[in-house]
Amino acid sequence: IVAVHGLNGDAYRTWTWKPTKKGEKEVLWLRDLLPNEIQDARIFTYGYDSMPTQVAGRASTKFIHQHAESFLQDLYAHRKGDEVYRPIIFIAHSLGGILVKQALNNSSDCHVGHNEHLRSILNSTYGIMFIGTPHNGSGLANWGKFAESVISHVFPKVFVDTNPHLINTLGKNSEVLQMITQKFMSIQHQNPFQIFYFWEELKTKLPNGRMELVVEYSSAVLQGAANVQSYGIHGDHTSICRFENEESPGYDVLVRALIDWREAAPDAVSQKWAQYRDQVMLSNIHNNMSPTGSHIGTRKPAPAGGNISPCSSTIHSPKTEPHFIVSHHPNEVFEGREEDLESLDKILQNPKKREKGNASAVVSGISGSGKTHLVRQYVYKKRDNYPGGVFWVEAVSSASIKLGYWKLAVGLGLTERTRFSEEPHGDFFVHLVTYWFQSHSKWLLVLDGADHETDFELSLLKEIIPGGANGAIIITTVNKALAGRARLGSPEGLTLKNLDTQDCVNILFQYARITEPSTEDIKDAEELVELMDFLPLAIHSAGSSMTVMQMDLGNYLRYYKKQPEVEGLTSFHIILDQLHKRYPEASNLIYILSFVERKVPVAMVEWGMKNWNGPPLVAKKHGLGLNVTLGHLLSYSLIERKNVAEVDDLGRVDTLLMHKVVQDICQLRMKQEGRGRLETYFYHASKMFCRSFRRMEQRRRDKNFSVSDYRRFQVHIAKALSHGNAMKLKSLDIGDALDDLEGSL
Repeated sequence: IVAVHGLNGDAYRTWTWKPTKKGEKEVLWLRDLLPNEIQDARIFTYGYDSMPTQVAGRASTKFIHQHAESFLQDLYAHRKGDEVYRPIIFIAHSLGGILVKQALNNSSDCHVGHNEHLRSILNSTYGIMFIGTPHNGSGLANWGKFAESVISHVFPKVFVDTNPHLINTLGKNSEVLQMITQKFMSIQHQNPFQIFYFWEELKTKLPNGRMELVVEYSSAVLQGAANVQSYGIHGDHTSICRFENEESPGYDVLVRALIDWREAAPDAVSQKWAQYRDQVMLSNIHNNMSPTGSHIGTRKPAPAGGNISPCSSTIHSPKTEPHFIVSHHPNEVFEGREEDLESLDKILQNPKKREKGNASAVVSGISGSGKTHLVRQYVYKKRDNYPGGVFWVEAVSSASIKLGYWKLAVGLGLTERTRFSEEPHGDFFVHLVTYWFQSHSKWLLVLDGADHETDFELSLLKEIIPGGANGAIIITTVNKALAGRARLGSPEGLTLKNLDTQDCVNILFQYARITEPSTEDIKDAEELVELMDFLPLAIHSAGSSMTVMQMDLGNYLRYYKKQPEVEGLTSFHIILDQLHKRYPEASNLIYILSFVERKVPVAMVEWGMKNWNGPPLVAKKHGLGLNVTLGHLLSYSLIERKNVAEVDDLGRVDTLLMHKVVQDICQLRMKQEGRGRLETYFYHASKMFCRSFRRMEQRRRDKNFSVSDYRRFQVHIAKALSHGNAMKLKSLDIGDALDDLEGSL
């Protein structure tokens, strides 16, 4: 267990509780309390020069990097022999968390032939506790505010007033600090750690007399990652890392997590080391396949009988014309998205990216938004830009990926066999194809439908993504979190947004075969595409339905407005099936949110979950919180999460946004499932928002609430009540839920 202090901190003073009365003793809880809870762990506290003048001085951009390198070397020096395999848990306060992140970033850059011994720190890291660390993912402006708060916190007012450059310089370094966080998040996806964020609930008194939060919640807690917990400690920025005894605020939560991590860490770290050895072995295989590759002399050879024969020479294809292995036909209809096509081409033709490696893009969006449609248009429009060939692989599962690569192996002439079962080396053809890509250039590879999340799935995806240089890769997915992942080559993200109204209307008319629309048709079409949230797949389905059902546009609009069902959106049902199977808590939450308006403040949900007795909304057995559940919904593009400004709010509101299509389909599914499912979820949705409203009322005495807070509750409770009335439910049917809604309204 390694503790790292922050700005102007000290290896001992940062973690030491100071007595307030005579006769009391100082308590260094790392030494005086923690060993009583965990007897078989070595506990280190790391010290370094952290004066603010070092951070904001001339060498400020090198400050974190230099200390991180020294930290790595020092920690490795204290781990002799087999001790390098001991699991590591970091506890970091304030900017010490940035130092830990950069140290792990540096460790991830170490590999065979380049400081490989320091890679052991990353491989052995199991968990990190960030206490008041300013991760801050909400823009550069907040760094300036943080700079002012933290400098004011550690320096006397007269010094701050006469040295304004300290704040300005630290603010300028925000880009460096954000880059550290971005790379760390990529590593976290590739080498998942357990993470616990602690934030301060009380303001800190600064030397200038002001009371401020040094690190706000939005900066202390990063949203959407896996294996994450968070907790607010009732203390200010300084006291949240100092504990007098076992009863001190936050101590029991922190220690309970450490004990749990201590139990789980050995097996998890052992598995991480095994995966690392496999990666080195795979690298060895690829090097052996290369005509100029060399063996990794420091690693153990492959087990007898498990060797893969290296290729003796470069693979040549008998074809002279560019390969075009694409199973999709050109689009019959394509409207709009010209800017997206240009953006995609700009990403893939980036000369700096293609000089150093392959340029790659993740095209993400909710099912039905037109991801495959866009990429298909790009492939046929820009195929001449890729003389090395264009290749398309369905990447929805491991089986489809292997089948796709088998087809490429046959098409490229890498094997004379024509049946999958005839391949003698199992999956060796995958390596043949990836090597072909690595030894050629100016090609385009499309991996369509790669909606992967688990480590196993991502590891498989990583294996099939080729290295080399001057190639281009497109990944389409509903999981926009794949963008930026280091293990996938850090692809640049392109998230599809709504089409323009006119483009959507044109699509509808083409599929509905309306060649001469009337003024009334245009008006109805504009209303219909807006109701469908401008989703191309929904519009396509509606137009086709009109043709099949021989229904004119006006009648179809009236029919649609009466029905919660959206014709033809099977892909949404597939996603919801997957969500229910993998993350039932997220499935429960999206069902509940289907009964209220589409913009829901996160605080409403959190307050409504107090004393919750409905279907599980968080995976309690793993100690995971609401943010993890929301992260699953965000990954599936079923919701968005944004800071929304309201007229009479002083700040922005952390808000969830949902498509009406998603809400409609959720309610349709509940009806189809029967057994009172619709009524049950309606009951719990009603209770959630009424309980949330009562909690705000109770807190009104000591908190400031705006008119907007009441308006939001009014909107959501009225919406839920309208659902109850539409279902013709009575209080007798679902307890007192309707009465509760009416009373709250």
